[in-house]
Amino acid sequence: MTSRKITTYILGIILVAMGIAALIKASLGLTSLDASCYGLSQITGLTVGEAVIIVNVILIILGSLIKFSSKRLLSIGITLIFGKAIDLFVWLFSFIVGGAIIGSIITVISFFIGTVFIPLGAALMIYSGLPTLAGEVLQVSIKERFKISHGLSKFIMESFYFILAVIICYIADRTIENFHFFDIINQYTVFLYLSASYLFPKFIKKITGGYSYV
Repeated sequence: MTSRKITTYILGIILVAMGIAALIKASLGLTSLDASCYGLSQITGLTVGEAVIIVNVILIILGSLIKFSSKRLLSIGITLIFGKAIDLFVWLFSFIVGGAIIGSIITVISFFIGTVFIPLGAALMIYSGLPTLAGEVLQVSIKERFKISHGLSKFIMESFYFILAVIICYIADRTIENFHFFDIINQYTVFLYLSASYLFPKFIKKITGGYSYV
């Protein structure tokens, strides 16, 4: 294991955590999995990072039950660091404020950062060859267990995350006065999925010097 790959891995974690915090700062909408974590944090009073840890650990355990791999269990430790990193960036971004015009600029920049940093960070983590986050763990487990294509396993997982987000955010919408379902899950959720589906393989190809991730 080279220091370059470790550095790449750490950078990937930082970028994904920063991207999620930036989307929360933008307040336009979240990815399906992040919406689930955000909704859970609002229901339980946990921080977003703590909710991310809980959801990710459950997904990792579920992935291990579907297709066991001791290497994937290492992702639990990474999840703890990842959750704390998200809370750190959420806290740091809370100091970035502005009036009507500046606030709008901050929103646009934050959303752009989230849109780009999340797939870029995920690509760097995949490239490093080190344990990935829960989403990838569960997807790979399903792919290997049922011997299906990457595209189909990706579709199954995204559908599962979306349904989970709808359930959790619906509960939050019904039980929390200031929580609004369509502030979290909306057209931007679809845009984030489509943009990540386009950008992720592009980043992988660029990082690996031409290798196409399929």
